[in-house]
Amino acid sequence: MSRIEIIARGGAASQLLAVAMGLYVKFHLKREFTILYEDREMLHTDRFELAELLDESEQLIVVPRNIPSPYKGNRIMNRLPVHIRPFLRPAQGTYQFIRLMKPKIISLVKSRLIKKDKKLLVEKVPNENKLWEKITPDTLTINAALPASTVTMMADLLSNRFTKTQLQNPFESNSNKDLDLKICLHYRLGDTRTQTRWINSHGVLDPRSFTSLISRKKLVTTENFRITVITDEPEVAKKIFSEYNLFIWEVKDKENIWASIKHMVNANIFIGSFSTVSMVAAAIRNAKDKDNTYLPLNARTQKIYKEARQDNVIYFRGKVLSKDHWVHSYI
Repeated sequence: MSRIEIIARGGAASQLLAVAMGLYVKFHLKREFTILYEDREMLHTDRFELAELLDESEQLIVVPRNIPSPYKGNRIMNRLPVHIRPFLRPAQGTYQFIRLMKPKIISLVKSRLIKKDKKLLVEKVPNENKLWEKITPDTLTINAALPASTVTMMADLLSNRFTKTQLQNPFESNSNKDLDLKICLHYRLGDTRTQTRWINSHGVLDPRSFTSLISRKKLVTTENFRITVITDEPEVAKKIFSEYNLFIWEVKDKENIWASIKHMVNANIFIGSFSTVSMVAAAIRNAKDKDNTYLPLNARTQKIYKEARQDNVIYFRGKVLSKDHWVHSYI
């Protein structure tokens, strides 16, 4: 049967979703797979980190990002008489909008044309049942929002793959239980506070979302009294927390992503952000039958739909810092 191509983008956690989907395709559908990784320059990743998890029959193709040349939109306008320019502004705005949307329009048209042949599978909501049921013998490409629950399903196989690499295995329990964090809070910053696209769609969670949850659920007890924060920008997180007098929260220094996820997985209580890393950590906790996992239901404009929610996870409503908050311009 023909090989399935899985389109992957994003950081280490998103890459793990692609590998998990590939292994599902291979061992449940008996199809070989190729991961087509679209390399994009981001703050938290610059390459495909999980090539070591793939065996000889599993292919990886890295496609460099095509960066368009910057738009120099005023060259013609600047040559026209000043008194004419205001009348042409609407036409200029329309042209700029069409130019900006052109790649998306082309991509949408292509996907619709190919989808009629049942060769391309596109799903925007990461619902595993909806996705898996639509994979047919004719499917050649999966370009979808991949469900974190695939990691839960393929946990044993993924763990075995990790043990054969130099990467830290996030599926492993700590041999010394004293290393397990009491309350682990993942606070995602990075692109969500610096890149316009992510500021508009996701944004940075207001720490009061966490304090409200902790208070409402009475999570701090004599057994679980220490709150440890894992974040991609420790110094920025400390500055944000200081605004709300959260000085007792211990912010860990930045470490390897798999070490961070391992901390999240093995903590007594885990509270995540609206982030693929948090969702993957929750999926691994599910595989280990761990309770006390909390994820936000929403970001600024994004939300986790009912069909995409993971089992054994408690969801809470998140409040997001305003777009004019200093955190978005802090360097």
